[in-house]
Amino acid sequence: MNKTQCDLSFNEATLDYQAMISTATICVGAKLEAIHKHASQVRTDCEKQYPTGIHLNAEGLLREANQLQTACEVLATLIGGKDRENITIVNK
Repeated sequence: MNKTQCDLSFNEATLDYQAMISTATICVGAKLEAIHKHASQVRTDCEKQYPTGIHLNAEGLLREANQLQTACEVLATLIGGKDRENITIVNK
């Protein structure tokens, strides 16, 4: 197991920036895989003319796509943030 440099002390929290990038990258990959799974199932349900499956998997596609958008935004900001002088944390 790879250890990060994250640390939670009495009155201080240290976040490992590279670990956050790695975590966001993993999330993007997981969301892409989930989208592929739902899309494949929609294709199967269309071929079988199964309306409930089509509907449910279309909802799943939308949910996963929204989560992918968030994950990609976070990942892009983290990668771009490496070149910035200041990083601001909001919604703490």
